[in-house]
Amino acid sequence: MKIKTITCHDVYNYGASLQAYALQTYLTSIGHDVEIIDYLPDYISGRYKFFNILPNSRLYKYAIKNKLFYFLCCLYQVKRKYSTYGRKKVFDSFKEEYLLCTKLYKDYQELKADPPTADAYVVGSDQVWSCTSAIGKDPAFYLDFGSSSIKRYSYAASFGQSKIQPENKAFVFSKLQKFNGISVRENTGLEILQSLSIEGINVVDPVLLLNQEDWNQLIPTERIVKKNYILVYDLYHADTEMKEAVCSVAKNNGLKIVSINSRSGLNYADINISNAGPIEFLNLIKYCTYCFSNSFHATAFSVIFHKPFYVFNRHDNVSRIKDFLTIIDMEQCLNPEQMNVIFNYNVIDNRLQKMIITSKKYLDSF
Repeated sequence: MKIKTITCHDVYNYGASLQAYALQTYLTSIGHDVEIIDYLPDYISGRYKFFNILPNSRLYKYAIKNKLFYFLCCLYQVKRKYSTYGRKKVFDSFKEEYLLCTKLYKDYQELKADPPTADAYVVGSDQVWSCTSAIGKDPAFYLDFGSSSIKRYSYAASFGQSKIQPENKAFVFSKLQKFNGISVRENTGLEILQSLSIEGINVVDPVLLLNQEDWNQLIPTERIVKKNYILVYDLYHADTEMKEAVCSVAKNNGLKIVSINSRSGLNYADINISNAGPIEFLNLIKYCTYCFSNSFHATAFSVIFHKPFYVFNRHDNVSRIKDFLTIIDMEQCLNPEQMNVIFNYNVIDNRLQKMIITSKKYLDSF
């Protein structure tokens, strides 16, 4: 079967790139011909353009009214964008080498006018149905293109919130009516579907469809950091409780502290790595002694590579991490008071495998 997937595959985010790769790889492994639709409207691709202010920027509404102010705002952003350009290059290299994509579509009208041929379209994973962002209001991510005879599915799609606003319900309901099968990533997603009287199932994130051996094929045997270390991936750069826990564990175990980040480094880390791509991200998790994060995908890969991990997250996006930790019965790793959790990965793997089997059965039914 020819399958075209659509997701946020090119947004310079570890989880986004690796989940796109994982879904493509698994579907290919069961005999399908798979390509990712290279859909990059300006609200996605404009992030690394030097002279561009995205519509979701707080400066945008002022900048569009005054050309000089727009120019000055762009100049202000140049230094920050240039400092992250090395990171962009490694993500672009990953896309070129590992993601098989269609031709580029720069907006919905292009996609609608000349959609890729397929037997089935699949949307997901990621927050593709989050109506608080431009992505969740874009018909492309509801597969509103192509012939009506083409089957339409979602895989691990997310609404990015526990409920959708009343003004968006009719839009979402009308779009999802055309789907042949719907699966979502979080329990809250199932609740939203139920509120719309739409059937769906819960599945694992695509990265969990591949096992440790599958991921090892991407990772060089040479370690990036030679000494034993704690890996810290703090998306918010300001978690004081995480800092205290990391420093304590590092001191008690004689470990270095390595931070992976896209902005300024952490002042308590021995090593700050800012231009790591998806492969480097995997390498750093595989070879770490502990992983401390507030990231779902850092947590998921810690489990895949059988690493002790702790999650410090009190933000709105914690629901999918909670759901995942509940599946593997490791809720004690979320916002822990003490770092003395026992990790029995034989038990954890068995619990997770049940959900993985359900998820693969759903994909095998296409």
